[in-house]
Amino acid sequence: MCSCHPVAKRHHMEDDEHETAEEKQQRLEKQYFQQASFLTYMNDLRKEDVLCDVTFEVEGKEINAHRVVIATSSPFFQAMFTSKMSEEKSKKVTLQEVEAETIEALVEFAYTACIKITDKNVQSLLSASNRYQIETVKKLCCNYLKENMTPSNCLGIQQFADYLNCKDLSEQATEYSHENFTEVCQEEEFAQLELPQLKEILASDDLTVKSENVVYDAAITWLKHKSHAEHTVEVMSLIRYPLITRSYLSTTVESEPLLQDKPECLKMIMTGMKYHLLDEAERAEMKEQTPLRKKKHDFQIAMFGGSEQSCCQIFDHKTHQWTDLPTMPEKRRDSRAVLVGKKVYIIGGSFLFPVKRMDGYNVATGKWYTLQAMLDIARDCPAVCELNGKIYISGGTANHGMSAMDLVEELDPTTERIKRIETMSSGRYEHGMVSLRGYLWVIGGAAGNSSNPQVLKSCEKCNPKWTKRWVEVASMHQARKGHAVVVFNDSIYAIGGLSTDNAVLDTCEVFSPAYNTWSQCAPMPWKLRTVHAAALGDSIWVVGGYRDMGRLSNVFEYIPAEDRWLFHYNTKAFPIANAAMCKIDTCAVED
Repeated sequence: MCSCHPVAKRHHMEDDEHETAEEKQQRLEKQYFQQASFLTYMNDLRKEDVLCDVTFEVEGKEINAHRVVIATSSPFFQAMFTSKMSEEKSKKVTLQEVEAETIEALVEFAYTACIKITDKNVQSLLSASNRYQIETVKKLCCNYLKENMTPSNCLGIQQFADYLNCKDLSEQATEYSHENFTEVCQEEEFAQLELPQLKEILASDDLTVKSENVVYDAAITWLKHKSHAEHTVEVMSLIRYPLITRSYLSTTVESEPLLQDKPECLKMIMTGMKYHLLDEAERAEMKEQTPLRKKKHDFQIAMFGGSEQSCCQIFDHKTHQWTDLPTMPEKRRDSRAVLVGKKVYIIGGSFLFPVKRMDGYNVATGKWYTLQAMLDIARDCPAVCELNGKIYISGGTANHGMSAMDLVEELDPTTERIKRIETMSSGRYEHGMVSLRGYLWVIGGAAGNSSNPQVLKSCEKCNPKWTKRWVEVASMHQARKGHAVVVFNDSIYAIGGLSTDNAVLDTCEVFSPAYNTWSQCAPMPWKLRTVHAAALGDSIWVVGGYRDMGRLSNVFEYIPAEDRWLFHYNTKAFPIANAAMCKIDTCAVED
């Protein structure tokens, strides 16, 4: 990293209160060039050792400079050269505990306002700039460390920043280590922590972990690393045992040899076990005495079945990798998936014929099960979404060739009770439905039946808690069915699909609930129908669908902030058609 900064003003000049903005700009530019020209000339003199009046002796090497230039960039040297210290009149100044290369870089900076910062020199530059009060270089070094912080170096950066009293850098390193604790605790720096630093970390409410299991493992790892057995009780008292999952507590924790001969530790373990035996009301009371850590989340896109029940996978948008999930109980096409808490619900679809049955997948345990509740009417191609912990199922078709339904049902996952609510203003299938601002929003789809579909551009919304009525909102610019509908940053995106003439679309548009308007977005790289898309991070990811001929082969990424698409040539799309899709939190854990 090479950073250049304008040379600071050498003289104070009051602005002419009558000058225009253009005149002021011209004056400042002239002043800057004058200063730059002067320092360029002085630097040429330094290189030729002309008129140099101070020599820094560092590690046996001599570095010549001009006092006036060095004093301008460093209050430390200014004080040295203008005080009654011996260095005031001495031509040679010996500097201790600093590398010659570092002083050469700082002297160069005083003349050119440029400095190259690397992993190799950043520590010595920060230490020297802090000692010699060269604030600009100090700030550049701190920014470099912030930008290059990793789980393997953040703890060291924090300790170094504390030593140099770099408060802002220390705070950012602390925040980084807390947010990435799962990775940080596996690094050598963590194992090398002194007891006071370890206790400060383990006591923090800001540790971001998927469960207390991670914090427990980190504490045990540290105790075993250098046989810190004498600190066992002191360290393990910082673990929040009621927050450890029940199965982990009764197996791994209870059988840990390090804790077996420590009555205080066994008592702590029993506190955790007692918590899991209490009812919800008693747990709530106990939780007040056990502050929660920050919950770690890692949302990924999950695809379920379709024409192949064995093909269930999740897509990690950070690594662009697909990972297998357990196989579904049965094959079903054109079903829909929705996540509520730690569980995915597979609803609708067909296996030879439309099905009423609903299946659940527990993300925390990786196990499938069948719900007791069933749909009132079996159907293909409905739309589903979650709102306030309830699942809403709208539209679909009861069988091939039958008309689209306007039916809307509400499923309570806790009780597994299902009931009908107000019907939509028109029947729809292959439509989209999302929740936003407390409303259900239904977007596009097709009315009629599959033999004679009327593709819709109309949209409607409903607040199932208060008004319980469906109200029409602005229509899309283009009618579409089999499209993806995605919520991103308080807006609703409609992507691809089939149009009224059965043509496959590459068009996309975005709806603003605040203004009740649709706007066009950049078109996709390919025309797609039966589109599977979800928002993760700062992008919308298209991971499956049909082109004009054949399935989508590669993943697309849309960046709303830039209104542009990226085509990931090396990232394969989901290979199976008519699958169900939703986001899941891979950090979900069982209670």
